[in-house]
Amino acid sequence: MCSLTVRLSIVLSLLGLSGFALDASVLAGEQVVDRSTDSQFLVGTATVDITPPAGYRMSGYFHERLSKGVKDPLLSKAVVFSQGNTLAALVLCDIIGLDREVSSHSRKLIEEQLGIPAANVSVAATHTHTGPLYWGALRDHFHHAAVARNGVDPHEEFDYPKFLTEQIVSAVKLAKQELQAASVFAGYGHEDRIAFNRRFVMKNGQVKTWVGINHPDVVRVAGPIDPEIGLIRFNSLAENKPLSAIISYALHLDTLGGEKFSADYPFYLQRELSKQLGADFVSLFGSGTCGDINHVDTATKERNKTEKIGVLLAESVGKAMPTLKPVAKPSLAVKQKVIHVQKQQYSAEQIAQAKKDMDQVGDRSVPFPRRVEAYKIVALQDYAGETVPLEIHAFRLGPELAIVTLPGEVFVELGLQIKLASPFKTTLVIELANDAPGYIPTKKAFVEGGYETINSRVASGGGEQMTEAAIGLLKELHESLRAEIHTEDSTLVEPRRLKKGSASQGLALTEDQHFTSNSRTICRFDSNWKLLQEKTIEIDGVNHIGAIDVHDGIIWAGLLHGPVNGKHDPKLDRSVIAKIRATDLEIIQTWDISKEVTWIDPVCFDGTHLWVGDLSDLGIHRYKVAKGELIRDGVLRYPKEMHFSQGIRVVGNKLYSIHTFGTMDGLFEFDLPSQLTDAVIEPTRRWEVEETQMHLEGFDFVPGHPDQIWHAQGSQVDRYKLKGLFAE
Repeated sequence: MCSLTVRLSIVLSLLGLSGFALDASVLAGEQVVDRSTDSQFLVGTATVDITPPAGYRMSGYFHERLSKGVKDPLLSKAVVFSQGNTLAALVLCDIIGLDREVSSHSRKLIEEQLGIPAANVSVAATHTHTGPLYWGALRDHFHHAAVARNGVDPHEEFDYPKFLTEQIVSAVKLAKQELQAASVFAGYGHEDRIAFNRRFVMKNGQVKTWVGINHPDVVRVAGPIDPEIGLIRFNSLAENKPLSAIISYALHLDTLGGEKFSADYPFYLQRELSKQLGADFVSLFGSGTCGDINHVDTATKERNKTEKIGVLLAESVGKAMPTLKPVAKPSLAVKQKVIHVQKQQYSAEQIAQAKKDMDQVGDRSVPFPRRVEAYKIVALQDYAGETVPLEIHAFRLGPELAIVTLPGEVFVELGLQIKLASPFKTTLVIELANDAPGYIPTKKAFVEGGYETINSRVASGGGEQMTEAAIGLLKELHESLRAEIHTEDSTLVEPRRLKKGSASQGLALTEDQHFTSNSRTICRFDSNWKLLQEKTIEIDGVNHIGAIDVHDGIIWAGLLHGPVNGKHDPKLDRSVIAKIRATDLEIIQTWDISKEVTWIDPVCFDGTHLWVGDLSDLGIHRYKVAKGELIRDGVLRYPKEMHFSQGIRVVGNKLYSIHTFGTMDGLFEFDLPSQLTDAVIEPTRRWEVEETQMHLEGFDFVPGHPDQIWHAQGSQVDRYKLKGLFAE
């Protein structure tokens, strides 16, 4: 175990732990639902058609556009999750946005008819610009104009809002009927060939949305993209094959145009993945935060076509699929919150003028910003009062896996902030859920201006409020999982002051002799803690001993190159395993494992495998010892809130690890899986261990007393009785 000085000197440079602590503001309107971690995790998916008939108005632009048919069908895809007494659903629809009334009514019906709480259901739009225009200020304008001309609206003979509501409910109903036991895999892919930030800083200092190819006045792009593809794959346990995947990627669905209904590039994504993973495989695509992202590379005249975009995205998804990590213990929980942010304000005169200006909303001779602002002012009247409600969902599917859904067209920076601050290893962020309050830019973008800020309903700062709320929900979901770890009673039965020698790093016990490790030395004691020998351990290139173990007359130790005079030089990082004879503390053999372990800490030998803690990656690496060689064959990852493992012991299929410097301190028990897959494993039990002289350090079980441990505390060793540990 590294000393406190050693650890603190490398924390920031190796782990960036300061970034883990982000204040979580708790806002009004939270709803918390039941959770279960012990029951089987079930998943069901279903797809239904939501394509309107030809002649229905199309969404996406500011002029009236009537559908002349179907290029490819518009679909509503639902996934239902079930575990214990918790049910939840996510629905993804090939439409430009969700009318609040459709969203609210469909979720109410889902609760009434299917028993899934409305607060546990999120309905999101993919934002295709070749779907139906069925609600909102533009639809109302065109509808009223048609009625004024004809007495009726010939393009709305079909009641699409009613149809869409019914189909959303139907999709969830069918998905629930398909519930089956499933394994879960999650992670990220990478795709940077098809998405581009569409905002540019110009030579005059202004920021402009959309520019021509190789525009001479462009200084630089105004913001980033998010090249990560969020991936969650569900495999059937019964058939051992992929069932479906939730895929989130930040790219505006406006790559097609025309006068035929189309799902845009997700159609081709589904087509290609079906070729790879089977005809029944369902790709559930959710738009990442892409309010300022499109598919146009302004550095080239060749623009990626819809099919090519879908094929390239599918190619990147296919490459990432084998790298997804299994979720060892799925854990379903949902949190929902509605926050109210300031809406943009306009005078009665401005509102009246905007209503008049709507008559020119499709007139391209009128400056585009003026038309957009008129539309936005009229659309704002759908929100009573001075605020806009923003509904946020957070779904926890496992200890390191979550999904966030947000309303509106969210700027990419806000989604990146959520993912960066999330306590979950994999976090999918999906926009345009449950409502479509226009664009949600950053404070910076509001200062810069541009199309998106004109076509926004929220005032500056609303996006940051929503981001903080989402992060807060994620943290609460993560902390609620921690609360489920059962803490057993522990009793300090004997603190023993060492008359000579010390135990500042770790200890290892046999029936007749005890051993301790310190920064440079190993001490050998008799069974009553009388010092028999203290020896400095010297190996070239390393200067610090971590925790130790003893097995069949051999001491196993990990040594690293720690900071010198308080300074850490990464070029000198080295991790060495030493095999030391217990009778005289002579070194027998060493192995350099620096290529695999950066900062070695505790070690444990269980008779077959050597377990090695790595301070730099918060993992416990397992090595098979065979014919004088160490062969790594897996890594156990623990939650990052546990920070550092200070000592390890393995008994049967249980691993025990003591942790400090985190929000989860103490001695923890883990169930070892049959295979270590690099997935995060949650501890099952915890015992509190006090810091009587210093921070928590190494431990070992007391020979003849399997329910007791000795714990290293520098000039003192503490003996504990642990309730529920083995047979008492």
